[in-house]
Amino acid sequence: MELEDLKQQWQAQEQKLNDHLNLNKEILKQVSFSRVNSTFKYMGVAEFLNLVVLLGVIIVYSSFSISSVGQPVYFWSGIATILISVIYLVLSSIEWVGYLQITSSNDTVLKKQKAVLVQMKRVGQFFVFEVALGLLFIVTATPMFLKLKQVDRWMDNLSVYFLSVAVASVISIVLCIVMYKYYMKKFKNAEEELKAIEEYEK
Repeated sequence: MELEDLKQQWQAQEQKLNDHLNLNKEILKQVSFSRVNSTFKYMGVAEFLNLVVLLGVIIVYSSFSISSVGQPVYFWSGIATILISVIYLVLSSIEWVGYLQITSSNDTVLKKQKAVLVQMKRVGQFFVFEVALGLLFIVTATPMFLKLKQVDRWMDNLSVYFLSVAVASVISIVLCIVMYKYYMKKFKNAEEELKAIEEYEK
């Protein structure tokens, strides 16, 4: 009877230990998920703001293109800018949805890892295309920008146009590279953190 009591006490203690271990694992998972979600929530907000800006660009350039029907350079450059912005809008929408999927995948570590990896791959694949689109955007958007700045005589002196495009392109490329490196670093950090949880849960 005494041996049976000891066995029961041992089993009870073992169950308590397992409960504590499971609780610690759950707490660690939730803390890590919270950190990962916080990072990608900010990225999602940034992407959403980008969508708002793109919508604004589409509306503004649509208005300018309509008012410049008799001026082929402004009209067609405006139309081209709108088309590029629409493509950009689609890509940004896909990325924004990807960030939402990361922050909402809170069931398992595996599901969260998959969402992070898919989005990291997507951002990497879109990067070169978005940089190319950005440069095209600068080329097509600059004529209307110069018109707004009342630099109407730029067509008589194309160096103004080419200088504006060159400066904007360099700034754009530098910003894109800096942002890309920052984003990839955040993805790698999230990947390592989730991998650490996975190893701890084994």
